[in-house]
Amino acid sequence: MSPVSSEFQPARPSVVLAELEARVARELSLLDMPHAPWIPPQGDPNNGDVLDAVVIGGGVTGLAAASSLLLRGVNKLLVLDRNPPGAEGPWATSARMKTLRTAKSGMGPTPGVPSLSPRAWYEATYGAEAWEDITFFPLNDWVEYLRWFKEVLGLPVQNNADVVDVEALSNGWLRLTAEVDGVTRLVTARRVIVCTGYGGWGGARLPAVLQDLPKKLYAHSSESIDFRALEGLRVGILGVGASAIDNASTALEHGAASVDFYVRRRSVPTLHRAKALINVGCIEGFGYMEGETRFEFLRLLQADGAPPPAHSVQRLREAGSHRLHLGSDITAVNADGDSLTLWANGQPHSLDFLISATGFEVDGRRRPEWQRLLPSMKFVGDDPELPERARQAFAHHPAVDRDYRILEAVPGTCPGLRNVFVLADAAIPSQGVGAVSVIGAAAVAAHAATAVIGTLFAEDSALHLNKMNDYCEPEYAVDDWPDPVESANPASTGRA
Repeated sequence: MSPVSSEFQPARPSVVLAELEARVARELSLLDMPHAPWIPPQGDPNNGDVLDAVVIGGGVTGLAAASSLLLRGVNKLLVLDRNPPGAEGPWATSARMKTLRTAKSGMGPTPGVPSLSPRAWYEATYGAEAWEDITFFPLNDWVEYLRWFKEVLGLPVQNNADVVDVEALSNGWLRLTAEVDGVTRLVTARRVIVCTGYGGWGGARLPAVLQDLPKKLYAHSSESIDFRALEGLRVGILGVGASAIDNASTALEHGAASVDFYVRRRSVPTLHRAKALINVGCIEGFGYMEGETRFEFLRLLQADGAPPPAHSVQRLREAGSHRLHLGSDITAVNADGDSLTLWANGQPHSLDFLISATGFEVDGRRRPEWQRLLPSMKFVGDDPELPERARQAFAHHPAVDRDYRILEAVPGTCPGLRNVFVLADAAIPSQGVGAVSVIGAAAVAAHAATAVIGTLFAEDSALHLNKMNDYCEPEYAVDDWPDPVESANPASTGRA
């Protein structure tokens, strides 16, 4: 299957957006954006020019971070994304919903420019009335909007670029090794912003019972799946969250003979407590709480599980019949040719294909690019004040500060580590879910961009001070000062 689904085609010809793009240009000019470059150029004697920032990941948070930096004068910038153009993030590959799961308001990578917002794009494409008619942003339009956002701002995205190594240099810079279209490329950067969403700091979580099966008989829900090949087959789904529901619906819509859900829980989750925290305060203030309090929030969010949204359940109902096996204790899955036998609660279940919608795990040991830096990192689980259960759950989550910068296990031993910012699932225990949310992406990225800008200026303070000291452009010539005249102000002669 192509990494970009054929269903996701441009909603309208680009000429329709010409007026909107003129508005974008006008609004940017009113804000004097992009700001003029202000960072003194740096050079690496071993590798030529040095970039001021590299963003790893070109999804919604990566685009938000890149745009926030570029518009504020950080122009020596590069976004590296391992996927082909148009397939950044999960939206055109493994996201199998019909619409986004989050309500349409207040989302997107917009850096405070109204005409760059998803709403502006949608209204320009379909009309203002069409925006009022939708509750959730259609997925195919979301894919096209993000492509447009990237192009209209000219964001420097290098696709097919897989970062395989990050090395901290002695001066605090970072050297990245990326495989770009099969060619190794070295990039030196002063700051690195990690925007890899869910799974980017580890990978897919797969039950142990699947790991010895032939790969043709199962897939994780985050992988590319040829659903056309599932026509007439018996499909099993592990899990009952939003991703599980979307994959089941897609399988049924492509003619699967049956779909069976296998769920460890004894009831289907229906309460989405996270909705109580969809506000600016939580997105921007989560990291200001003490660690134990943050854990209580996360514990409560996870206690009931995250239910699928109502419109996803309705889609499943319309897609066809299915069976739900609650309280399933799966002890084995055996392959026999082109079929599977799944053993749950001592009973066999015959299947042809299994989709594991079991989420992701955070564990940098699974990612080659972080192997050099892992020994120097402090992890959330290192906090002795946290309950033991939290320490175990977050043992591999890097601890990040309020600016999303990774903390060192021993301060001062690896200065380059403090120049890595994490806006991904690995930061959730420290900063909440804002960085992996379409609602929180813009605010989180702007916050991190401000920290990047501030630390770059402080790091270059001597150069800026020299520039200030060498400044020699007078406001006017001394000879231009007017000749003195007798003052007509009585106060100038003193009091009578």
